[in-house]
Amino acid sequence: MAGYPCAETAGLQACARDVRRHGSRLPTHCESRDPALAWKRDAMAMIGLQDHVRPTAAARAVRKKLAKAIAKSFPLNAVRISALRAAGYGVGRSVYLGSELHVTDELYSNACSLSIGDRVAIAQRVLIILSSHPNNSKLRDQIGDINGSVTICDDAWIGAGAILLPNVTVGEQAIVAAGSIVTKDVPPRTVVAGNPARALRSIDD
Repeated sequence: MAGYPCAETAGLQACARDVRRHGSRLPTHCESRDPALAWKRDAMAMIGLQDHVRPTAAARAVRKKLAKAIAKSFPLNAVRISALRAAGYGVGRSVYLGSELHVTDELYSNACSLSIGDRVAIAQRVLIILSSHPNNSKLRDQIGDINGSVTICDDAWIGAGAILLPNVTVGEQAIVAAGSIVTKDVPPRTVVAGNPARALRSIDD
């Protein structure tokens, strides 16, 4: 990732410089006085500078966030696919991922899942929401968190700017029109559009 214009990557590079300054090990006696050093330790473990340290949940979250950032904006499709897999999502063969794909989920939880089938085409600026909550609002105590899964079956086509909400399945060879908001399952070989997305016609008609 050397030279890749990513703020998170720059942060890891700064961690690496700290390690080289202190030697191969980060002084563990300092961690109790400076919690930020624990994050540096996790980041260094993640990029292989401290192989004897097992990455914590925080390190795994940072790795996932980095992978998602690469999947969102790297200029090569093959790299975007590899990064999305590295983030823990299922991606099939011969998939195309448009730039600015954003996947929203809970970094510290395995309650969400994303499965993308073979030969799926996802256009630019698609938003896939796996997890949602009102952050620090008092509403969170009343309505809780929403965690779910999204499945995009083989040969489906997701148009530019579409939004897929949690717990939906897009069927085989289905088409989601640009700008649509998918709130429920899309049957196979069906064209849907709108907000919320509604069936327009079957491909077989």
